[in-house]
Amino acid sequence: HLLILKKNWSRKLNVLRYLAATYYRLGLYDEAITELRGITEQWPGEVAVWEQLARVYEVAGRSAEAANTWEQIVRVSPSHPTAARSVQRLRSPSEDAGREEGVDDPHAPSLARPTLAHGSGMPSGTLCSNNSSESNFQIC
Repeated sequence: HLLILKKNWSRKLNVLRYLAATYYRLGLYDEAITELRGITEQWPGEVAVWEQLARVYEVAGRSAEAANTWEQIVRVSPSHPTAARSVQRLRSPSEDAGREEGVDDPHAPSLARPTLAHGSGMPSGTLCSNNSSESNFQIC
């Protein structure tokens, strides 16, 4: 269904972000990354999209690319509340190799992989919004 919709729509920021979030929720991280990278090319000033991309890279285990993306966020938005901390967390060798990344940092993005909601067949707990605007989707 996603491929049919993708062929028959006009490319709008909120729709593309929702598509990327849907891919993420389905565990299709490469597809989510492809969509988000395309969005950043068309709308390079959209910090929320860069943040979404960084989080998907982290969940996909692509730490170097996640750190590079967080660095891009610092360049675009120097006062971003978590970007510099995320770069430091990803670039620093872990003091405890067995520790899950981000656990000690309450501001670190959630790195939990999506799980299926009981009986629904659909992933849950991975899409949120910071406000009531439909165009402000984030992966949480």
